[in-house]
Amino acid sequence: MGGGPANGLTERFWEAFHVARHSADPASVEKAIDLGHAVLAAEDVAERRLVLSSLGGLLQTRYHQTGDFEFLQEAVRKVTEAYLLAYESPEDSARYANNIGMLLHTAFRQNQDRGTLADALDWSRTAVNEAPSTKKAFYLGNPVVALRTAFTVTKDLDPPGGSRRARAGRRRVLPR
Repeated sequence: MGGGPANGLTERFWEAFHVARHSADPASVEKAIDLGHAVLAAEDVAERRLVLSSLGGLLQTRYHQTGDFEFLQEAVRKVTEAYLLAYESPEDSARYANNIGMLLHTAFRQNQDRGTLADALDWSRTAVNEAPSTKKAFYLGNPVVALRTAFTVTKDLDPPGGSRRARAGRRRVLPR
């Protein structure tokens, strides 16, 4: 990690993150989330995409604790930002795309919006497409789950929606 002013805050975030990851205590998750936001607000954040991705995981945990859909929406936004920063690393971008696909599948289970399901499938496919050849098999499970869900919902072998790129003009992460 860098030696800038955010370094102490970043170290506190990682300590809180590790505690929250192994705790069922909502207060420890909330503390780690607050520290994650503070780290991202600092201008000299080292490992920004890793902090974003980890914060996304914490927000997903908070969603499961509270049922508040806004936490899940924010998780998708944070991990999407991490994905956008990972353009030079196919392995990292595949991992983030995979996580976005899982988050969106979770969101679909709550909101039942077919566009959300289509986005989950698209992100899961993106993970497979962007993964290095030696890692592709690892990412094949999520498209299968999304396709199975799509078939269960639509009773159609042609999944809902078009490609994520075709829908990119909508500028939505999740419908409210």
